[in-house]
Amino acid sequence: MSLHKIKLFCFWLTCIFLFGCQQTLEDPAEFARLIRGPQSPYLRETRNGDFQFSSNFLPAEVLISEELSNYKNSLGAVGESTQKTLKQRIQIELDSYHDFLYFSLHIRPLQGSDLVYGNSDFFDRLNFLMFGLDEFISLQTNEGEEIPLENYSMDRTFGLTGGRTFLLAFPATWNGNKLEDSGKLTLVLKEFGLQTGEVRLSWNPPFNDVKLNFPI
Repeated sequence: MSLHKIKLFCFWLTCIFLFGCQQTLEDPAEFARLIRGPQSPYLRETRNGDFQFSSNFLPAEVLISEELSNYKNSLGAVGESTQKTLKQRIQIELDSYHDFLYFSLHIRPLQGSDLVYGNSDFFDRLNFLMFGLDEFISLQTNEGEEIPLENYSMDRTFGLTGGRTFLLAFPATWNGNKLEDSGKLTLVLKEFGLQTGEVRLSWNPPFNDVKLNFPI
């Protein structure tokens, strides 16, 4: 094989590697279901001690998928001025979400107990999970720099499931650098009383495995 053909083959192989696995969806609801579901390319899971930990990167479009779906359904059904207003409102929301990187974190006991109500001190545990967990969670860059959690919230299932899901927000940039350019990001959950030791879940950004092709 000539040198020219070898170079051409390597070029196309690189293109396939970079772009061939990317999935593009048109429907915001379908996009959200895929990202939040068990087949998400961003889902990471591990078992430590008696608990299972799972975390998922959540693009901004997933967090406002309902608004995007409503906008899509309005196309052709409302006047041009209303469409323009909806579009401006959604763009403002997207811009605000893009200031942060969002992850879900689910903690589930493996023995069928409840993360909160399975403890005699359930009131203190609930209060800690809702307001004190931020000191134990950080995002670590490929260079080992530790990014503190900006904000978080816990779902309110009130014992309907044994586990709990948290929405985590980290700044998208740190010291003037975009975190997605780090090459590797690791969610670090320090030991906080579950006897699991430190939990680490990693991704290799940029997060472009799945894209939403949506006219905003």
